[in-house]
Amino acid sequence: MALLLAVLPFWTSYVVRSYSWLLVLSREGIVNRALMGLGLTDAPVTLANTRFATVTGFVHFFTMLLTLTIYANLRQLPPNYARAAQDLGASGWGTFRHVILPLTLPGIVTGAFLTFVLCLGDYVTPQVLGGNNELTLPQVIMVQLGRRADFPLASALSIALMGLVTVAYLLSARWLRLDRI
Repeated sequence: MALLLAVLPFWTSYVVRSYSWLLVLSREGIVNRALMGLGLTDAPVTLANTRFATVTGFVHFFTMLLTLTIYANLRQLPPNYARAAQDLGASGWGTFRHVILPLTLPGIVTGAFLTFVLCLGDYVTPQVLGGNNELTLPQVIMVQLGRRADFPLASALSIALMGLVTVAYLLSARWLRLDRI
């Protein structure tokens, strides 16, 4: 049931989820009403079209992807390993630290890399939730292409974005290889 509730937001369109967060964080949204109702603020706080809104959207959209990756990795772990560690005298924390975490770390690193790449290349979330106040690299590239027609700068920024993803991939691949030795 928990897995179903966790996956449920993925059945909604990505753009619809972004605009839903925009409504929740708007000046007349639920968050501002709750803050004023609790007496924490006298006037509405600007939450939409800020870095906070963009980060909130990223966390909401991509944490679930990381969680599903880790969950799939944990499901593949035989329960006998944890039982064996406990039979040998390991506490619950010791079992987690010495058995479960090392065996699932490759899945965690893979999920983190996948989440990082999707966050880095996301255009919709910062566009809708951050407005034009908080620009991310994909937005800057689109501005250079669409409004300024500065193709050389857009190309250079795209190469920098690709280089950043490549470095992150090489670091995670190297770490995974070292982990298996």
